[in-house]
Amino acid sequence: MIIPKDKLDAAFTLIREDAKGKSCITILILCATDCDSLCASRIFTGLLHDESLPYVHKPLASLDELRDARRLITADTRSVVLINCGGGVPVVDTLELADGVNAYVIDRHLPYDGANLRDQAQVLLFNAAEGLPAEAVTPIDSDSDADSDDADESAADASDRRHRREQRRIARRRQRGLFCGMPAAVMAQKLADEVNRSSADYAWLAIVGLTECYLNWCIDDAFYQQLLRDLRTEVQRHDDADGADDSRQPAEGRIAYCPDELKLPLYRHWNVFDSLCHSRYVATRLTIWRDHGRRRLSTLLVKMGLALDDCRNKWSVMASTHKKTLRSQLPERAAELGLDEMTYASFVRTVSVTLTMSAEDTVHALTALLDAPDTASGLPPASGTGTAAEAGWQHGFWTAYDATALKNEQLVRDGLER
Repeated sequence: MIIPKDKLDAAFTLIREDAKGKSCITILILCATDCDSLCASRIFTGLLHDESLPYVHKPLASLDELRDARRLITADTRSVVLINCGGGVPVVDTLELADGVNAYVIDRHLPYDGANLRDQAQVLLFNAAEGLPAEAVTPIDSDSDADSDDADESAADASDRRHRREQRRIARRRQRGLFCGMPAAVMAQKLADEVNRSSADYAWLAIVGLTECYLNWCIDDAFYQQLLRDLRTEVQRHDDADGADDSRQPAEGRIAYCPDELKLPLYRHWNVFDSLCHSRYVATRLTIWRDHGRRRLSTLLVKMGLALDDCRNKWSVMASTHKKTLRSQLPERAAELGLDEMTYASFVRTVSVTLTMSAEDTVHALTALLDAPDTASGLPPASGTGTAAEAGWQHGFWTAYDATALKNEQLVRDGLER
């Protein structure tokens, strides 16, 4: 059953009522291990903390782990919240949910499984498909092994029919997650707004989740701009300032709208030359891995009057005049090389007097904490296998989860350094 965005508070009220007056844990949260899921789970758990509701929170790295999560469901469980997982599979059958246990699915991956859409009793789907094309919302039927035309093929060879059915199963599996709807963090922020718990922190988490989807080409420019306008309105509700104001000392935690953020990853914490080389937008268009591409990049910087040695220095020690030149001239000069989309609208946040993070910076920092091994912990990277590897990515998840609050500056800097 689809829950429209203006009815999200009713779903949260049901979770709260199912837990009311009980001393046991009735809420289980299952979430994927990406930046958007991190931010969405941080918002949702924050809402539960406000209501003093206990819960179990379990990150999942695969569909197999989702199936195994059924062992976490106890006789006391009444609400299972699935963040960026569960929408594309029949969740009641997958988790073997008993009557009286509801599944709340906050999943950006579309289309949804048909069984979830048809279930009017236990499955509540937060609507991620608003404004998307029809093919994005056409449900998958996981439990359908044959199409209607099989009835007209009764004379066909049985092995041929099995082959066609297998091909249809493969096609359905490929279809899963083909489209990306509203990011889970944005849906969670809308839920917070509906239950009158909105805050600047939740708006920032929604911005970060949206930015990850945009940077990974999961959503197009039009959808990104639409959601960004809504979030800008939300930010303005909590901060009268509408943009960066360099005339005064910035307040910690302040969020500023940036209409022309450069498509340069981590350039505020790195150096301009390496940031240009590692920008997917720049690197793929200039073929930066070739000598010819490197020469074109160097020529671009020289045309702006920037010394290559200065561009290889950290941004923090780069000459202020060169910083202004880069921001003002790079979009125009880059367009001469076919790089006509060097800027995009986004937000930046002041973490402290010495640390300012753009939404893209935050995405990269959190992703690094999720994926890169912590050498001090001695645990293997998330890409490994086995029990030790699982402990590694679990450790990375919880480290990144703590970093989403941006309260521990050193933790954020660790993510930037990885």
